[in-house]
Amino acid sequence: MLARLSGPVWPRSVIVLVIGLAAAPMLPAATKGFSNLFFGVFVLAAAVLAVRKWPWAFYMVGLLCCLVRPDGILFVGSACIVRWVWLSGLAAGSGASLSGFRKDVAPALVAVMLGAGYFAWRWTYFDEILPLPLVVKSSCEVRLLLLCKSGGMIGVVAHYGLLGSLALVFFLACRRRDEWPVGLSIFVSLCTIPLGVYAMLSLEQNIAHRFFYPSYLAAVVLVALGGASWKPSWKPGNRLAWAACFGLVLFVPWLSNKTLLNWQRAAEPVC
Repeated sequence: MLARLSGPVWPRSVIVLVIGLAAAPMLPAATKGFSNLFFGVFVLAAAVLAVRKWPWAFYMVGLLCCLVRPDGILFVGSACIVRWVWLSGLAAGSGASLSGFRKDVAPALVAVMLGAGYFAWRWTYFDEILPLPLVVKSSCEVRLLLLCKSGGMIGVVAHYGLLGSLALVFFLACRRRDEWPVGLSIFVSLCTIPLGVYAMLSLEQNIAHRFFYPSYLAAVVLVALGGASWKPSWKPGNRLAWAACFGLVLFVPWLSNKTLLNWQRAAEPVC
């Protein structure tokens, strides 16, 4: 998927992606059996498909994303908003139109019916619609749906939000305007609503920052895609890319420290 988005210079993107994923602070959580890497594939695919003319693929991947992890609805919901704006023609500046939604009706209804049927079956089996919902894992008092009394993740959310924002700026500075929708979709789907909700939860099971893997993945992919087209120079039009690149470099010590600490904790014997 990354190779197709990158075009002829895909090897450069793949190298950046491999290095970024190998250095991910969340990798130790995957070695402990958590599904963050597996889950990241689905949320990234949903974000990319949101601005593609493959409605069945988008809604089926979105359904699988929600089945892999309950909080997948945060990412898929964000991707749906992106897709509906894109289909309406607002993103292209052509005004709202309902014609673009016609091909989405059938796959959207099928995905909703399949998802509703599955969760209804789980309700009859477990006596709970979501046996391990995100709110239960957060151990906080729920107020007004998802507004919680405690917000212990605000600092971490700010770090990953800024990381994703810098990566988006780098992407937009390096890619053509007609390529912006996919980058904006990745950022909005993986770094906006999900991070906003996580900021309101304490996330006591946030082993190795595993809940933030999609946001980290978004930053790595945006940098990989932007770097594929970047031609470093000191021309005035390239200053924004340099500024974003400098900001991203400042994150390296923080991420390296988190990765090292997480691997050390993962190596500790379980008592």
